[in-house]
Amino acid sequence: MKTGVLLLGLALQNSWAWADDAAMLRCRALAESGPRLACYDALANGIGSAAKSASVASSSPMVAGAAPAANVPPPTPPQQATSQFGLERQAAQAQAESIQSRIDGKFEGWVANALLTFANGQVWQISDGSRAYVELVNPKVSVRRGFMGAYYLDIDGSNLTPRVRRVK
Repeated sequence: MKTGVLLLGLALQNSWAWADDAAMLRCRALAESGPRLACYDALANGIGSAAKSASVASSSPMVAGAAPAANVPPPTPPQQATSQFGLERQAAQAQAESIQSRIDGKFEGWVANALLTFANGQVWQISDGSRAYVELVNPKVSVRRGFMGAYYLDIDGSNLTPRVRRVK
């Protein structure tokens, strides 16, 4: 019973933690740090809505050298952000699964931590500690995604696929 009363007391004391999301977003949308901090402080002190705290913040003295805040309502979230809400996972899946290029000139294989420069300008490093000797001229290569963020190098003319990471 005492624990329940204690938790209820803490919850009432920290009512700022239940500030509505719209007020938090209005504070977040303020570009200048002074008014933004005052807006959050007003929410924490229970003054009221973020709009009220934003006007309080804009009327409060500013830090020396800072531009005065305009007393305008904060911008609404961009239409693009709200139209894409919930599609983040699909956007991540839309990323390329592999890239193709070639290695210019004579390619004689690799050793652990070797850097490979592709014709498209990308630089990849062998990251799995493997080594191999192959003799190829201008081989086509592709880097494909693997499990849990790994990347693997496929080289035409070789059945070996070292793990790589992009350096540049």
